[in-house]
Amino acid sequence: MAYFMRAFRVYRKRLKNVLKARILKVFPQLEGEFPDIPLTPSPSQELGDFSVPCFFLSKLLRISGEEIAQRVAKDFEGNRYIGSMEASGPYLNFRLRREFFYPLVIRESLRLEEGVALFPKRRRRVMIEYSSPNTNKPMHLGHVRNNVLGMALGGLLETVGWEVILVNLVNDRGIHICKSMLAYEKWGEGATPEAEGLKGDAFVGRYYVMFEQSLRRERERFMAERYGGEGGLSTALSLEEFLALIRERKLVEEGLLERARREVRTPKELEAFLRKSVGKKIWREIQRSRRQEEQRRKELLDEREREFLRHSELMAEATELLRRWEAGDQQVRRLWRRMNRWVYRGFRQTYRRLGCRFDKWYYESETYRLGKELVQRALKRQPDFVYRRSDGSVWARLEGVVDGIALQEKLLLRGDGTSVYITQDMGTAVRKFQDFPIHASIYVVASEQRLHFINLFEILKRLGYRWADRCYHFCYGMVTLPRGQGKLKSREGTAVDADDLLDDLEARVREKVLENGNVPPGSVDRVVRQVALGALKFFILLVNPGKDMVFDPGKAIEFTGDSGPSIQYSYARIRSIYRKASSSLRRAFRGEEVDYSLLREGEEEEILFLLFRFDEVVWQAAEKYSPSILAHYLLQLSRAYARFQHSCPVLGAEGRELRKARLGLCLATAAVLRRGCEILGIPLPSRM
Repeated sequence: MAYFMRAFRVYRKRLKNVLKARILKVFPQLEGEFPDIPLTPSPSQELGDFSVPCFFLSKLLRISGEEIAQRVAKDFEGNRYIGSMEASGPYLNFRLRREFFYPLVIRESLRLEEGVALFPKRRRRVMIEYSSPNTNKPMHLGHVRNNVLGMALGGLLETVGWEVILVNLVNDRGIHICKSMLAYEKWGEGATPEAEGLKGDAFVGRYYVMFEQSLRRERERFMAERYGGEGGLSTALSLEEFLALIRERKLVEEGLLERARREVRTPKELEAFLRKSVGKKIWREIQRSRRQEEQRRKELLDEREREFLRHSELMAEATELLRRWEAGDQQVRRLWRRMNRWVYRGFRQTYRRLGCRFDKWYYESETYRLGKELVQRALKRQPDFVYRRSDGSVWARLEGVVDGIALQEKLLLRGDGTSVYITQDMGTAVRKFQDFPIHASIYVVASEQRLHFINLFEILKRLGYRWADRCYHFCYGMVTLPRGQGKLKSREGTAVDADDLLDDLEARVREKVLENGNVPPGSVDRVVRQVALGALKFFILLVNPGKDMVFDPGKAIEFTGDSGPSIQYSYARIRSIYRKASSSLRRAFRGEEVDYSLLREGEEEEILFLLFRFDEVVWQAAEKYSPSILAHYLLQLSRAYARFQHSCPVLGAEGRELRKARLGLCLATAAVLRRGCEILGIPLPSRM
């Protein structure tokens, strides 16, 4: 089977061989110890097509890179691949032979439309776990980022030859699930999603919110009764508390404090005031004192929260429900199955809208027992590592530092014998490697869980599982909303549900599509869904996964700028040009030789060299587990096409041969845009 990547790889290899032969002709002493040539695109088309930084040979030749470049470029006469060569400082710049290079790029790019693979199969299998929702609420924007990244990562690894198994681990048991169940028992009164006109996941999520709101009221009563006026203590210091702390510790003069009291209104303003008014040593002491006080308050609040949970009637009922569930109580299990069925129906609808694919589903309710068995086995076989405390709870002794994080003892089983998150994750990890001969296991989970996965992988190593070194946490940052709306939450009913977000995006896109008037009435709904989904996915994928991000729906759906719709629009424009081309031009393009050396404009050359980089970009994005690399490339290609479209008429070009060449360039661009978007899971409408 032929591969798209192979032709480009062969061309790059031959380019390097030609350059190597030229350098060896000038410096024959390098024979036998010649390093790989660092070939990079020139920073400017005015300098050439590619550059070689010659200082990579300076150490071997004991001369400057500038002299190397000058001697290699001198009297160069050109060959089949390279037309001209010149030195620019320590760089060797050269231009390719257009009559050979351009047809290669366009021909190979067009083959993508035939479904040709980019890379050969690697005979290696990777499992990617993503999504992993809880069955007590609908998915929100945080889950959407997870789903989008998981699918894109899977698409990248499949493209470079891995066999990819996409897995969903459903968190269908635990105390969070029991909270929804208890709330439904207390306040549901036999209601159903159908009767309420709600999706199943939204219906169950309503009861999770009810539980948390009731628990909050119970907490407020407890704190007020137990601690009176201090019941509402916060970790952050108010302005008066900040001033009182500074006065108590005598960090600054009283006169300065009185002036601060008159001039500032918030703790942030007080910080700015003091930073300007005191020396560095005193300012550091003020900061240290504030941190100490905030840490003291945090520890106090944590202890009060633990005390509240020990006395909470609601939490006691939820914990008892969990104990009964793990004991196999039939009544509890029936309610659990019923509510989960509602949620699964809702999840399936959301997954269809997002275009998610799963090859295997795991359920914590099916793997937690294996996790408990692993813990019990370790208690017997590795008592120095896994031990039981006096309260009956079971812990793992973790020590040392991993990735800069100091490990601490980790709870594996509660005193009542019930499992915790890491217990079932241990069971699921083992089950994965039992079910499939995989070479790597990737977990797409938020960066907040970094310590959890460090602990998990370390525990698995200590238990003797050698494959633990092949487990990887693909972490991503949090999602916030514009205008400081804060981190998305679900327990107090302030989340942006994935379905609501998609509905909002589709409504915004519909207005734009109808305003443009380019889509037939019968296709509007489909195009609206495609553009809205592309806007959502691309906005997420454009951001480096490890970074926090702000999702702005307004910017996401813009038809121009750094957005998914701008790429979709470029593709739709190309399809429109092809539809408008005369039948004779289309027949000529498909059936005759095309002279691509006619493509001499700078905008045309920019596109051609971007097309030439496509396979390298995909490989780099897959190697670095970074879909954003491919997303930025597609945006760059889309921008280049917009510049070409503005400056270079296609159907109105002078001469039939130039029209054929530019049509080929357009279709090659469309082929690469389409394959790149397919990898990332972004749909491309043919009209917008």
